[in-house]
Amino acid sequence: MRLHEAQRRFGLLFGMAAFATGLLLTHLITPSGFISDAPRWQAVTWLYLNAHGVPIAASNFQQFAWGQSIDLMGRYQVPSSVTAIPILLSTIYVIVTIDAIGYTTRFKHILENGAYLLLGYVLASGAGVAVSGARPAVTLLIVLFLGTGGAIYIGSIVVQNLTGGLPFFGVVTLGTVLITGLVILIGGVTIVLAFLPIVVIGGIGVLSGSILSYIARNVN
Repeated sequence: MRLHEAQRRFGLLFGMAAFATGLLLTHLITPSGFISDAPRWQAVTWLYLNAHGVPIAASNFQQFAWGQSIDLMGRYQVPSSVTAIPILLSTIYVIVTIDAIGYTTRFKHILENGAYLLLGYVLASGAGVAVSGARPAVTLLIVLFLGTGGAIYIGSIVVQNLTGGLPFFGVVTLGTVLITGLVILIGGVTIVLAFLPIVVIGGIGVLSGSILSYIARNVN
């Protein structure tokens, strides 16, 4: 198996496993019914995302207004140890990822291998946000972006086949271009800000796991 293939494969695998394990541990240590407004699986997902610093949309709760967000860790009686789970698991799974990808003693390569965990972790987190409805507006933006991107890709293939590969020039107004660009910019920034806490927590795990792996391989 080539290095880049191994990095992507194990990064996706163990990144998703880290997030799934976090959900399981959160489920085990939190009392049932701690959030009465949602089924347990949904409440656990919200809580685990909130442990990363991701605010939960208040529209999920009847007593709060649309547009607000809620810090579940501060509002509900849940074990404070939940906040330690994301960093702890990301650190452990980074070490596992580094070992699975291949042996190296150089910190640069160890850190690079460990960073691939973020691929699976962020994807799993995105799925958690979408399925649980933690951030409906962000989910809608992601769906719109994916749908638009897919439509553009399919359209380009169709146009290429119809024109036999010849260049095709569409006519659009300057206003359309500006509005589209503004929507993409605002939507992109919104999505990035929504997932930034997850990337930061995962990044801390990558750094700590890489340091521990480096020490284990270089200190006799």
